[in-house]
Amino acid sequence: MADFRPRSSPLRVFVPKPAAAVRLVCFPHAGGAASSFHDLAHAAPPSIEVTAVQYPGRQDRFGEPMAGSIALLAAEIGAALHNGDARPTAVFGHSMGALAAFEVARLWNATSARPLVAFVASGCNAPSRAQPTGLSFSDQEIRDYVRRLGGSGAAAFGREEVFRFALPVLRHDLRLNDGYTYHPGPPLTSPVLAVVGDRDPVVGLPEMRAWRLHTTGAFDTAVLPGDHFYLENQTARLLTLLTGAVAGGEAVRA
Repeated sequence: MADFRPRSSPLRVFVPKPAAAVRLVCFPHAGGAASSFHDLAHAAPPSIEVTAVQYPGRQDRFGEPMAGSIALLAAEIGAALHNGDARPTAVFGHSMGALAAFEVARLWNATSARPLVAFVASGCNAPSRAQPTGLSFSDQEIRDYVRRLGGSGAAAFGREEVFRFALPVLRHDLRLNDGYTYHPGPPLTSPVLAVVGDRDPVVGLPEMRAWRLHTTGAFDTAVLPGDHFYLENQTARLLTLLTGAVAGGEAVRA
């Protein structure tokens, strides 16, 4: 989709906190939407304003053309992040969202005088070791893949009407993920934290450790209980990690 033209901002703030010291920008998984960070936004402390990314083609951006690559998606989001908010910024990306967040972070490094406060990758191979799903993208393969990942999507897809409604966006995003190509370039300078569920069926701690290759800053890993979508049931513990990452990054900046 080379003619991709966004029609609305990709950024959603469910709980505005204009006095917050830091904005935390959260990128959802393949097939996901900004609403997946609704609980996180409400639970975040006063010092952090959660900004959720809304990819085109879903929820309030339904009908907008979907991006033909993660690079195009990152260009749209990166431009929006530079539009009018000068607060320190941290980034969190889950699954495919971690790849999109990484490409946005690289654009940020190239265009901003201030590095990101922190970068947190969740449930995703490092960009230089990105692996395709191996799917041929048939309906049944996609359904089986989602069931394997677990989470609320797996349960919801047991209802045929839900599955049929979500299928076009999910298929598009999975293809987007499989089409991702890492192009070597300068590493991030921000602290990086890599988080994974202890029962994630598609990525484990050894793969998450490879994110160390993509920053010159501090690096750490964390494992939380759960499957690929551990964050659905671990909001409080994830928020503790995110708050710590942001605080640590702010201390380094100071």
